[in-house]
Order: sequence, then C-alpha cells, then structure tokens
Amino acid sequence: MNKNNTRGTAATTGHLAIVVAVNRQYVQHLSAAIKSLLVNNPGKFFRVYVINSDIPDSLFDRLRNVAAPGDSCDMINLMIPETQFEGLFLTQYYSREIYYRLMIPELVEEERVLYMDSDVIVNGSVAELFDLDLHGMYAGVVREPWFDRHAELELEPGHRYFNSGVMLIDVRKWKEDGLHRKVIDYIGRHQTVIRFPDQDALNAVIGERYLPLPLKYNLTFIPGQSPVPDNGLYSAEELEEARNRPVIIHYSGGSKPWHLRNRHPFRQLYWKYLRMTSYRYALPDEISPTNLLARKVAMPLQKLMKKLVETSRPS
Repeated sequence: MNKNNTRGTAATTGHLAIVVAVNRQYVQHLSAAIKSLLVNNPGKFFRVYVINSDIPDSLFDRLRNVAAPGDSCDMINLMIPETQFEGLFLTQYYSREIYYRLMIPELVEEERVLYMDSDVIVNGSVAELFDLDLHGMYAGVVREPWFDRHAELELEPGHRYFNSGVMLIDVRKWKEDGLHRKVIDYIGRHQTVIRFPDQDALNAVIGERYLPLPLKYNLTFIPGQSPVPDNGLYSAEELEEARNRPVIIHYSGGSKPWHLRNRHPFRQLYWKYLRMTSYRYALPDEISPTNLLARKVAMPLQKLMKKLVETSRPS
C-alpha cells in the first residue's frame, strides 16, 4: 500500500491534494478529468491520489502521461486489497469503488483534500476551495434539491441532503472522529433502505455538519432544463452562475458523455479533454471496436439459439 508522507494544506505544502477512487474500466474517463483539471488550473501543483485495487502499472503509466511536460502533477497509486469492502451493500450501478473514498484518512496523509468522482470535468479554478474555512465541519459539499427520504434514512426532517461525488474533506477530522467506521456501521444496519450506499450513509452520519458549497462546484443537473424546487436551497444568482460558469461538471446518472445517445449540454467538454490524452482515438462505447466485435458475435448466436428453440418445440 503506497503512501505519501506529506501532510498539510496548500498554504503549508505548496500543492493541492486531489483524491479519486476508480477501477481500471474508468481510467479513460479519469484521464479526461485529470487533463481538464490541469488545463484549467495552470501554474498550480497538484498531487493526485488514485485509490484502486486493479490498475496495473502499465495502465497507471497512461494516467501519469496525462500531465504534459510543463504540468506540475504527481500521480500516486494507492492500491488496496479487492477484499477490503467484501460483504457491503452493492447494486448493479454501484461497485465497491464507491466505498474507497471512506479510506482517505487511512491512506492519504494530508490535512485537506478535494475528492472527485471520475465522471467529472473540471471547467475552472479549484484553488479557492483550498483556502476556504471549513469552520470545523467534516467537509464542503454541494446540496441536492430533490430529497424526501428523511424518515427511511432516519434523518432530521429539515436535513439538506448533499452529493458525495465532490467533497472538500477535512482529513484530520474524519480520522479523529472515526467517520469511516461509523459510515460502514450505518450501511450494515440500513441495507434495506439505502439507495446510494456511501452517499446516504455519509448524509446520515455527518448530518448537517458540513459547509455548503455553491452549485457550480458539483453541477449534477442543468438549471433551466430541470425544474428546481422552490425550497430556498439556491439563489437565482447561484443557479445562473452554475449554468453559465460551472467549475466542476459532474455527469451523474446512467447516461454519460461516452455513450452514443448522451445529450448532456456539456458532453463535448469530455471529448475535448479526452482528445488531449492517449485516449484521443477513443469512440463512444456503443461503437468501440470491442463492443462492435462482441455484437457481431452475439447476434448470430442469438439467431442460432432462437432457431434451436423453435426446432425443439413439439409439432
């Protein structure tokens, strides 16, 4: 298990610490995210920690090569055992990697990190986040407007639910308070009601001991396209800024920019930054050579199976 022994905030260390959690299938998408981070934050020195359990050295080298010769970026491979979170609640859409962010205090010796999911594009400066006063809170997060599952998650009626895909984390506080274990315990006790495993649990354990960040730092929906409840969560100015000048675009949901029929208004930014990496010749998933070959093989097999079924029916 690799560790870096540098501890501190940007003011004391001179670098900005980023953490991502990913598996080998998402290295392409993470490459676009990291490239967008570097392009839109020139002159900043980043230390990027990649928590994973299955990225071989050859593939990790492709991540390292995302940084151009003039970029200041260290990529640190934090390998953990595949069995680390065996037995925890998973779904068709959520693999064990969603839990890896909970290990940040055990793996990353920094006082503050910016955690980001790998399905994001950075569209502006994140440096000012590292200068924020968290006022003793666990994290700085962006809240979501559509949430009504307070009773089933045992949350206070007025709780404002946050998205865990982007979090400015006070690493020391998480570690001192044993947040990792509390979240795991909560998941174990509520497996019949949670829908977004780590996110539901983090909301339940942290409560509202977080600093709300402007929507532009984790844009999971497009204001103007999706009707936003009038619950006082966002001001008109905040919605306008997020729509016109988002800093972190989070492609949440099942359809992603690398899917052929995706219509996200910022989908082209993903392809823009991907073209700057070693994945510049990648195609949408549905028309990638691997998937086309699989489809070419699968269709005749389907026809053969259908014929066998039909001929086996009694006349």
